[in-house]
Amino acid sequence: MSLVEDKEALREVVAKYCHYVDSGNIEAWLDLFTEDAVFDGGAKVGMHHGKAAFRVFNEHITATLGPMSLRHSASNFIISVVADRAHLSCYITVFHRADTGVELLDVAGYEMDLIKHDGHWLIKHLLLTPGLR
Repeated sequence: MSLVEDKEALREVVAKYCHYVDSGNIEAWLDLFTEDAVFDGGAKVGMHHGKAAFRVFNEHITATLGPMSLRHSASNFIISVVADRAHLSCYITVFHRADTGVELLDVAGYEMDLIKHDGHWLIKHLLLTPGLR
């Protein structure tokens, strides 16, 4: 796979992340991570280790905000690839659809470390960087 193809595949991982979490397709969302992945949401979201913890975290968010009420949008990608490892930075805008309409929930960033396993990019570490809200 060329560098251009790797970078496009990495952007697609983020797009799938957004679509899967927003649509409630948790199994597909979990498949984007390594078994021992870390999700570091800082003080706002907390630190979660491994897919079982990610599932609990997602269930909590769904119970709090409602099923399929979020829309994530990613932009401004910066990607570096070295062999089977990659680092990706992007901005994330999150909207919440509530009974009163659509509201801006957060504008933040993702810092991701990914590894290529069996030809597929998987998230090893995800850091949610502080947003504007």
